[in-house]
Amino acid sequence: CNIMKVFDVLTFAEPIIKKLLEANINPKDVQYLELFSEYQRLSSEGHKTTYIEAVLCEEFDIGKTKFYEIIKSFSSQI
Repeated sequence: CNIMKVFDVLTFAEPIIKKLLEANINPKDVQYLELFSEYQRLSSEGHKTTYIEAVLCEEFDIGKTKFYEIIKSFSSQI
């Protein structure tokens, strides 16, 4: 059984973690990847943002403000 320690994981992921921190990206935002993928899909299908917001806020149990924060953050360039 090959068990890793926290140190091992952090050492392995150090370059990526440093890049995330430099870009002010919260690693916890990984939980919103599916939401943003759904946003992109619905948007590409021609749905209005207010409709997408209503659907995804309900589906992912988040507020309107958080929805727009996620969309803005995930759409920004680094």
